[in-house]
Amino acid sequence: KYEIIFLHERGYSMRDIKIELNINLKTVSRWVKRYKQNNNVTRKQGSGRIIKNNILDDFINDKIEMNPNLSICDLMYEYNNNDRSVTKSTVHRHLQKNNIQNKYPTFKFILDNIKKVKRLNFARNYINYDWSNVIFSDEASIWLNKNKRKIWIKKGKKPIVTINRYSGKRHIWGAIIKNHSLVIKIFSGIMNAKIYVTILMENLIPIYQELCSKHIYPIYQQDNDPKHTSKYTKEHLGLMMIPTLYWPPSSPDLNPIEHVWKLLKDKVNKRRPNNVNELEKYLEDEAKNIEIDTINKLINSMGSRLQEVIKNNGDHTSY
Repeated sequence: KYEIIFLHERGYSMRDIKIELNINLKTVSRWVKRYKQNNNVTRKQGSGRIIKNNILDDFINDKIEMNPNLSICDLMYEYNNNDRSVTKSTVHRHLQKNNIQNKYPTFKFILDNIKKVKRLNFARNYINYDWSNVIFSDEASIWLNKNKRKIWIKKGKKPIVTINRYSGKRHIWGAIIKNHSLVIKIFSGIMNAKIYVTILMENLIPIYQELCSKHIYPIYQQDNDPKHTSKYTKEHLGLMMIPTLYWPPSSPDLNPIEHVWKLLKDKVNKRRPNNVNELEKYLEDEAKNIEIDTINKLINSMGSRLQEVIKNNGDHTSY
């Protein structure tokens, strides 16, 4: 547009400007006319192509609700298939305007109606329970080379990090109770009821005896994994005289130790272990660094977790 006016000011005709700049005659005429009217070529604010925002917003919200896996390109192509036209940047801008973010989902167990009822009954029955005397337990696994991290690399080069095909891993049994440090037992291989009972005898009994000596009589929490509910395990827990807490099915979101596992894994992954020996050492080191205050806060959240279960009629919580 500035070249058009430059040539126009120097006496070029509109047809000469068209030939000189190899552009459409109507384009030349439009900019010359605007220059004569306004003495400038600044485009009026809001004079661009009008997009009906409400239509695009409704389209995006409906599509995302039906299929949250759609990409920005998918949304653009579907919208443009209906004789309309938007760009990727427009779709992205409207996603931001509607507070729609692209995030990794949290995977949770499927809850059928029976499980929801059991969760709801549990929440109602235990909403005022004293959780300070509960030993929460769980098992977790951690792999080598599972911590994906971005690295600096020059443009055009493809970053490749070599790893073993079958990376090592370790399993952990752990337990937490208020005002007590995290207790873990690292093991390899597949856990069965006998291995589970051995771990309890070596690690749970000392905790239980220590608490009983202080006139604290805890109850043991475990989920409904078959090795936990097996006849063998029940018999040995009875012999150990350790009472167990009823726990609803498919409810890891109610167990505060799940958040301890995330903290522990993050701490270990930041240290980047190179082999299973380092992995074991870092697990033991970082387990000692989980603060008791952190454990207490997580256990104190049990009331809020159960309130959410009641509010959601037994469905998933935000934990």
